[in-house]
Amino acid sequence: MSYSATIEINFIDDRYAKLVYASLSPDMNFKYETLAASITLDGNRVICRIDSGDISKLKGVLNSLLRLLKVISDLSAV
Repeated sequence: MSYSATIEINFIDDRYAKLVYASLSPDMNFKYETLAASITLDGNRVICRIDSGDISKLKGVLNSLLRLLKVISDLSAV
């Protein structure tokens, strides 16, 4: 069985979207056995897609992605 998740984040400013994309890109572009992740930038949108053959691995990558987004959000508020 295959599982997937897509997170789309819309920003008011495409400059901020580019910064978030650049921050997440090193961690979100990989393929390893039954787990793959990708990130794309589309104007003011950042789209993260995760595909996995194991629901636990999918959850782990989602949790890591959400934590990274939280850190980026907290740092931008400073």
